[in-house]
Amino acid sequence: MRRARGGDECSAGSVWRLAAPAVPDALASVEDRRAISRAADPLPAGSAMILERPLGGGAPRVDFSLCLTRGDGGGEILAGRHPTRDVPPAWLEQPEWRSVRAHCRDWTEPGSLLSERSRSAWLEFDGDQMARRRVLPSLFVDFRDVSPTDRRPLRALTVATLIAPDARAGVESTLERVAAALPAHAAWQFLGVMLPRDRTQARLCVALPVGEVKAFVAGVGLSIDDQTTRLIAVSARHAASVVLHLDVGERLGATLGAELKPAGEDGWAALLTDLEREGLCVAAEREALLAFPGQSGMVRDGGGADGFADAVIGAPDMWRQVAGCLVVRSLNHVKLVSRPGQALAAKAYLHLGCLWRWRGDG
Repeated sequence: MRRARGGDECSAGSVWRLAAPAVPDALASVEDRRAISRAADPLPAGSAMILERPLGGGAPRVDFSLCLTRGDGGGEILAGRHPTRDVPPAWLEQPEWRSVRAHCRDWTEPGSLLSERSRSAWLEFDGDQMARRRVLPSLFVDFRDVSPTDRRPLRALTVATLIAPDARAGVESTLERVAAALPAHAAWQFLGVMLPRDRTQARLCVALPVGEVKAFVAGVGLSIDDQTTRLIAVSARHAASVVLHLDVGERLGATLGAELKPAGEDGWAALLTDLEREGLCVAAEREALLAFPGQSGMVRDGGGADGFADAVIGAPDMWRQVAGCLVVRSLNHVKLVSRPGQALAAKAYLHLGCLWRWRGDG
């Protein structure tokens, strides 16, 4: 890995170590935190992180995601365009990382449709892979700023870059069918591929009013079983809309996910209490999640924590030029997952955002 002179680079690992002490064992074990640190160290700091924590008790592995945005420099590093920094060469021996590089090269190419329309990219790392030290990413491409006119060419580009060649035509055909079934006001969020798991299907994330979910699901040929009905009912008690997750291959997968979040911060207690009552969350998880939001970080030179409200969100190249990094913790959303023949499941997504202050700022 090329490094900035003097070891001045800031990595996702350095930011994670500022945030990790505030993540309780009830949400991420010591082993999880160490695995995330190992995976994050070679990565650019990016603009935010997500911890994905299955609920319902047991000892689940925690997944880790890193958000890169236009302007934070992470895309240039992963594209191989940065003058002094790069990913480890061994990573690029893996087809998954070569696909990430191809996407980031297009994303950071001035004037490309992807660079002008897609504001972010998310890398996701499964907990079981991090535990095995096999750091392979999934990639989610941001479609939130993409107009209906631009969706089709960017969709085709994403499929061509990330999906296995033999599966591209089938994925494109199914995406076209799903797009035609969506109402005009449905908002595309992300299109991703779980690269280490299955490169023959994509994950489409699209926002839809809760009241329209049942008709849409039935319209694309998925069954409305008891678990799907329960997913819709729980969602409707706490949110006006959800972000549906659909597995799109040669055929549409039978698994359905629904992201939801309350309208305001004061709604989290009711949502998590409802999940506990439904058997989707245990009391210790509910209490740890409600206690999670807050702030932590690092301030150099005794400057205090003032001034971060106007700081730049994003990752600086040179760690020694940073006067402070404030990590803002919040609950991002809950996802309910309905799989045929399995009980309804829930996951919590914890957001870690960064506010930076440079030396010399007022």
